[in-house]
Amino acid sequence: MKPLSTTKTLNYTLTSSIEAIAEAVEYFLSSLCEVYNIRNDTILFEIRVILNELLLNAVKHGNKMNFLKDVQVVAGFMKGNNIFISVQDDGDGFDYSCIVKEKPDDCSCCEAMKETGRGMLIVKHLSDRMLFNKKGNKILVLKKVF
Repeated sequence: MKPLSTTKTLNYTLTSSIEAIAEAVEYFLSSLCEVYNIRNDTILFEIRVILNELLLNAVKHGNKMNFLKDVQVVAGFMKGNNIFISVQDDGDGFDYSCIVKEKPDDCSCCEAMKETGRGMLIVKHLSDRMLFNKKGNKILVLKKVF
């Protein structure tokens, strides 16, 4: 992934526990409101859902709830009234090919998403763009906020 041109970034590291997710989400939402003056309730709700899903996946599936592993989160505001959110876990990664397909409903791996994986489809729907690193343990989400 290429470096992003931003005005300011917010960095946060959380331990791999479900309890740490809510605190991280609140930190980012309050910071985005304060630093970037985002006041649109719909946009804030969508960012909350995106962050919650990404952090839950990183903690639960990526790091497998291992307290010795961390989740790195970076967010910032970019040109064109977009924010980016980057989440990276210490896990082995996953096969994201089905999620990035144009119509994930048509792919064979959607059968495996009956129990898990739907959160990533929600994130895809709420985001303007999703990018993964090759390993599959880091995601970058772009979202227009104004």
